Amino acid sequence: RLFVRYSFDGRILAWQLLVAVGCLGFLLPGPVPKAVAYAVACFGFAGSNVNTIRFRQETIPPQLSGRVNSIIRMVIAGSVPLSAFLYGAVVQHTESTLQWVPLTAGTTLAVLVWAVYLTGTRRRTQNTEKLRGVMT
Repeated sequence: RLFVRYSFDGRILAWQLLVAVGCLGFLLPGPVPKAVAYAVACFGFAGSNVNTIRFRQETIPPQLSGRVNSIIRMVIAGSVPLSAFLYGAVVQHTESTLQWVPLTAGTTLAVLVWAVYLTGTRRRTQNTEKLRGVMT
């Protein structure tokens, strides 16, 4: 197991940061940095996927898990053609290094969204603990 010192939510963030670092490597010129970036990003995607699936399994009630997973799959499957269309337009109208900007921007946005979620969750937990202390 990697990132064992982190909380479960923190491990998801760490894996996403690893993906973001890999995606930033795509912006570097030359084939070797891109190959290393690809390996780092794939490793990060795999770790992030395992942890986000675990997060969903622990968070979503069993009676809703089938519906939620089918909606997630529908969104992913539906976004593939849209992604191909948009990426095709980007590739056609930009130079080779700039082709990776949408991927890097999207990954960075995902990391920021998860970090904001974690910050809000920690604040709510702290406020709940303070209220419990006042009530006892």
